[in-house]
Amino acid sequence: MYCLNNIDRLTINNETIIRLLYLYEYKGKDFYYENVLKSNLAQITRQTIERDTFYIGKLMGLNISNNRQKLVIKKDSEPKTLDEKMLRNIKNVLKIISEKSEEFVLSSNEMLHLGIRLYKEVKNISYKTVVVEYQNNLLTEKKKESLRKKMDDLLNEYSKLVYSKKYELTQLVTNFYIDLINLNVFSDGNEFIALISIYILLLKEKFKMFKYVSFFEMIYDRYDEFKAAVLKANFNWKEGFSQTNDLNLFIVDLLLNGYGKVDKLASDTEFDSKIKKSYNIENTIMKLGEVFTKEEIREKHPYVSMSTIDRTLKRMRDENKIRPNGVGRNASWIKLVDYERFEATPSRQLSLYDLMMNDDEN
Repeated sequence: MYCLNNIDRLTINNETIIRLLYLYEYKGKDFYYENVLKSNLAQITRQTIERDTFYIGKLMGLNISNNRQKLVIKKDSEPKTLDEKMLRNIKNVLKIISEKSEEFVLSSNEMLHLGIRLYKEVKNISYKTVVVEYQNNLLTEKKKESLRKKMDDLLNEYSKLVYSKKYELTQLVTNFYIDLINLNVFSDGNEFIALISIYILLLKEKFKMFKYVSFFEMIYDRYDEFKAAVLKANFNWKEGFSQTNDLNLFIVDLLLNGYGKVDKLASDTEFDSKIKKSYNIENTIMKLGEVFTKEEIREKHPYVSMSTIDRTLKRMRDENKIRPNGVGRNASWIKLVDYERFEATPSRQLSLYDLMMNDDEN
């Protein structure tokens, strides 16, 4: 607990303070986001879990073909290899976290169960044991001791600091993470158990945006920056002089970016609810290029059903505004009407997940 035990020596710099002000302003809108997005919550949650599963798999370097990833993640196909079992376990763990993050009990037993679930049928996870020396009268004796006690001490210290309400929450989560990595208490999988622990603690501390956007996708997109901040924080950890400010700033930025995405999603959803969805989709189509695909529409309206998109395309075809161009997987549509009042804008670049996990519904 070299970070948490020495947290009083840390100061939050001005840059982080300013960003924290924006962050907690966003956090104050959680009720608004929940209210606006509640009608799509089940679909949003499912898609977020799928994205998180995919990107954890990428971070762990799992060797699985694109097709098998789709089947395991989206269709719950029976895994055939150890890596596929790992991917299945990740998804199952994320489902539990999504449903019960605020109920998560900070105990060494729960942390062990987290590791066991994550590596089920892949690796045996337990607490390490170390040999320690102790004085028995004039004799020095040795005995084995489980590192479970170190985990209990760490969790107790974290809980005590949270309940004291004297410290900023993201700073506590960041310092907990660095302590957990360096204590290295598990027989295997310490790095990824610790990474998932960050995610759990942020949700437990009611940073709810990660129910709507993928935490691990954002980590993946900035992984080199993340690892550099972790490396800096690990330096001088044992001496009690770990510098966690860069990592804390990284986490705050991640939260800000996540809330920014949720804010846009809520605004778009609120706008969609105020006008007929079909005409909102038509508005989007007229802003796309001359040739466009269903996938581009889905990218702009991820929570509108395919049947609504299909009805819109059929209506616009019957109105001679568009015509189909090809059939099957490579089908696209061509605009026949030039709407001068619309300025064509390029669609957002697809992420790695979008490219590999697209439903190919044509």
